[in-house]
Amino acid sequence: MFKAINLTKTTEYTSYLDPNKDTDDAVVFTLGAVDTRTMSSIIDKNIENKTTKEGEMIFKPNQMTTSYLLVRFGLKGLKNWKNYDDSVIEFKTETVNMFGRTYKLVSEDIISAFPSELITELAGEIYNLNNLTDEDLKN
Repeated sequence: MFKAINLTKTTEYTSYLDPNKDTDDAVVFTLGAVDTRTMSSIIDKNIENKTTKEGEMIFKPNQMTTSYLLVRFGLKGLKNWKNYDDSVIEFKTETVNMFGRTYKLVSEDIISAFPSELITELAGEIYNLNNLTDEDLKN
């Protein structure tokens, strides 16, 4: 029997981009799953629907915006993240109204300074937390 996604569970993740990956100086991101309603809103909101001259519908995802929002919702903490001047950046959240609900999300001033390749990588990891694993399917 498979089970519901555990929305309170978090996992620690270190980026493959981090040159300090296997050391105590590595940046550690705490990631959590995003509830299905919010995930649906993020994905649906960021798909452009266009009609060609021939009347054909084209669906084009806005991948970077989707990834950015997934990280905004799924990043639950971080350690050893430093600013460009080597000062440590402390994790903080802010209250945001989005998709008809109020959320406590990672502060935009933190995530706005993430390199785009890191956003894409973290979004993939967060997305995977919302999928059933082989272990889930066995039980």
